Amino acid sequence: MIMKRYSGGQKKGADMSIESFVRSDRGALTPLMLVLFIGLVVITGTGIDIVRHEAERADLQDALDRGVLAAAQFSQSIDPELVVGDYLRSRNFGDGSVDFEVRDISQNVSEKRITASASFEQDTIFLAMVGVPTLDVATSADAVQSRDQIEISLVLDISGTMRFNSRIENTRLAAKDFIDEMLKDGGDATTSISIVPYAGQVNPGFAMYNAIGGVVRGHNFSSCPELQVNDLSGTGLPASGTYQHVPHFHVWPIDDVYMDWGWCPLDPKFAYVKLSDTSVIAAETLAEAEALVALDNTLADGIYSPPVPRVDENGDAVLDELGNPIVDVNDELTLKRVSGTSITYLHNNAGVLKERIDAIRLHDGTGTYNGMKWGLALLDPTTAPTLASNNLIEGTLTNRPLPFVADNLKVMVLMTDGQITEQYRPLTTNAADPSLETNEIGTNNAIRTLDRTTGRDRFYLMCDQARQLGMEVFTIAFEAPSNAVTEMERCAYGPTGQQPGAPTRFYDAQDGDQLAQAFQDISAQLYPTRLVGQLN
Repeated sequence: MIMKRYSGGQKKGADMSIESFVRSDRGALTPLMLVLFIGLVVITGTGIDIVRHEAERADLQDALDRGVLAAAQFSQSIDPELVVGDYLRSRNFGDGSVDFEVRDISQNVSEKRITASASFEQDTIFLAMVGVPTLDVATSADAVQSRDQIEISLVLDISGTMRFNSRIENTRLAAKDFIDEMLKDGGDATTSISIVPYAGQVNPGFAMYNAIGGVVRGHNFSSCPELQVNDLSGTGLPASGTYQHVPHFHVWPIDDVYMDWGWCPLDPKFAYVKLSDTSVIAAETLAEAEALVALDNTLADGIYSPPVPRVDENGDAVLDELGNPIVDVNDELTLKRVSGTSITYLHNNAGVLKERIDAIRLHDGTGTYNGMKWGLALLDPTTAPTLASNNLIEGTLTNRPLPFVADNLKVMVLMTDGQITEQYRPLTTNAADPSLETNEIGTNNAIRTLDRTTGRDRFYLMCDQARQLGMEVFTIAFEAPSNAVTEMERCAYGPTGQQPGAPTRFYDAQDGDQLAQAFQDISAQLYPTRLVGQLN
């Protein structure tokens, strides 16, 4: 018989299991692990505190940026510290206590700069466990609004269709607001504006007509040179050498309430203004003005006071001791342009420019290519000698147009309500007196001297050339048909259209409010306020 011996193995095994468990360190929370665990909590908490700190810093930076941008506006009359403080107090930072300092305020005629810094203490959550109860949240901002030397050609459609739906009235309002915006707060020290009204043609005035080679005038109503196709290229003055005088004619029916006769806008007329009661005297000589001095009118101060030669009782000139005629300045009367729709050259007086806008009368035709040509010429520095030699710059900013350099901003603003039209010349003029109005109504009684397609293509060419020279070209289609919208958009952006992220250069204004907004947007683009850095 085989006998099996059990020697308490089961009990011994149980005793050994208890002993092994007691001696085993698996799963035990040793002091080292406890320290590591606490460190992990602190590190994680530190990350949370840092994220909170960065979020608060970004919010503080945004508030400070907005504050200095607002304070750096030329039009901002409130103390910069008050402006920046208001923006900072509008946010909820920590306990609401933010220390800030406007560290630099500098302003001159061409630049206004504001530099500021801000900080506050942020309470920590986890870093307090290791002796860091607060973190300093600090940032700075630097904003500047600057004015380059700016030249603007304001090219305005004055064709007959502008009389509909109060378009010309809305254009006057928007254009005058634009002038005020560009010339206010010292802008007149760096900015000049030319007004180029265009119908079928552009009237550059008597002096410029002669300067570029206009032939003997056939009438005394207006001074438009008949440009050639080759002139509709480049940005300088027309340079073909000689130009025929555009006859005084009309193609389509006239509305006398809004329009004056002529494919070419009329020459300016001048009158003497009585300064004491701001009345305009309906006369073109001093004697006539003095005889009508009691008439009431609405125009304000004149451009200059005319000299009056002193005469004796016989009507002879009174001489001084050197034998020179004595000339008295008449303080009551001053000569003033009171009508006419010719070019106003490079002016920086807002009052005069707005008066010229108000004096605009509508004429026949939509020769947008002619408006573009003359607008560009008044931005091209090669025009400066001609303007100077003929005393055509009426404002105080002489020696313009300035050279094509980065600090000289050249701006074309073109507004139209219609598509480009052809050029015409009447079949006949009044043979007995060519200066009389030629009543040639309808295209059947006129010669077409330039077709619409050629005029449009030449217009596009000049738009492209202007952008290639670095000019800023803005266009506005105002309550315009689809063809005009296409033409204005193509001019502003080129054949490829507006590129993603590119600034707005074309506006399709459907009413007077949108027209006003378009001009406001353009002025804002020309006088940007920008952040120029963050100083730590």
